[in-house]
Amino acid sequence: MNFLDSKLIGERIRTARFLAKLTLKDLSQKTGIGYATISRIEHGKKIVNIEELIKICQYTKKPISYFIQNGNSAIEYFYPPHYKIK
Repeated sequence: MNFLDSKLIGERIRTARFLAKLTLKDLSQKTGIGYATISRIEHGKKIVNIEELIKICQYTKKPISYFIQNGNSAIEYFYPPHYKIK
């Protein structure tokens, strides 16, 4: 994943949070993810991990595909291209 991917996903997380009528503080309290961490993810300064994204999906009521629908699968997003599924 590159910087543009994390920036795009962050923007989608922010949009989903607004659509769910959640503030950063609300989402932080519900997910247990730090306020600053969510802010950094939304601004593309931190790459969201799968556990964080699953929690965000739960409270924004969006599927993972909403956040990574640039043609890549979740496996391609969270694992490097050389990773082999056994």
